[in-house]
Amino acid sequence: MRTRLVLVVPVLLLALSGCGESAAPARPVGPGDAPTERTSLADLQTKLASIAQDECAITKNPAAVYPRCGRFVREVQNSTPAARADSKGLAIEPGVRSAADAVDAAVGQLARDQCTTPVGAGTPGPPQTCGPDLEALQAAVRALVTAVGPPA
Repeated sequence: MRTRLVLVVPVLLLALSGCGESAAPARPVGPGDAPTERTSLADLQTKLASIAQDECAITKNPAAVYPRCGRFVREVQNSTPAARADSKGLAIEPGVRSAADAVDAAVGQLARDQCTTPVGAGTPGPPQTCGPDLEALQAAVRALVTAVGPPA
């Protein structure tokens, strides 16, 4: 039994040593890797374009839909750190940073006014407050989409 193990282990190691090799040369990946940064920005542009098509982003009557917009608000809120990171060092950075700040401020106002209360967690804020709050977020999202640019 021990002899078989001594023979099998080196054979397995030799066989596995060829796994994972690629004919393509390795490409460095890191913070200074421009293709990765462009890919991240392109992904962000696509994500924001999708978010901008959400009912909560395009409704003309935000006071009627705000109680259903918790997921939308979270998605938008989660996009601002990526927007700041993906635009860092690019010509669009100042505009993106400003728009991301506006998004964060609008999200904060919605939270303070309890407009995004999870279903079953209580009564959301009143429409006369939350409608304008969602409208401000809509404008901030449009500004962020414009600052980041359209998907490639």
